[in-house]
Amino acid sequence: MSRSPARRINGCTLVARAQRTRVLITDCDGVLTDGGVYYSDEGAQMRRFSVHDGMGVKRPHQASIATAIVSGELSAKVQKRAENLSIAAVHPGVRRKADMLEWILDRGHCGRDEPAAIGDDADDLEVLERVGAAGL
Repeated sequence: MSRSPARRINGCTLVARAQRTRVLITDCDGVLTDGGVYYSDEGAQMRRFSVHDGMGVKRPHQASIATAIVSGELSAKVQKRAENLSIAAVHPGVRRKADMLEWILDRGHCGRDEPAAIGDDADDLEVLERVGAAGL
């Protein structure tokens, strides 16, 4: 499957898209974490979350922008981090993230030009392309 080249967005368009954003949809691992996997001496898998990323989630909340975590991983760690950041919309274990994007937009009564999305791997690509067509 071929991908379209990245589109350049001028500054005025970027600001306009940011101003109409109503929901931020983000992956968790690699976006809200440093992308590493840590193991305890007992073999338990751990993730490291950044407090700086936490502030990056709280600022949109202050601007009345909702946040949804859409993750392919089923993990209590994701839910716990979401609770710490006051994110009520957590969707773990999602295999087709683009379908969840549609569900979130329909459920939140958001237009196609109102989401912003953050992702870091191939599973996020379709969401990023759909959102990037008119959103941020």
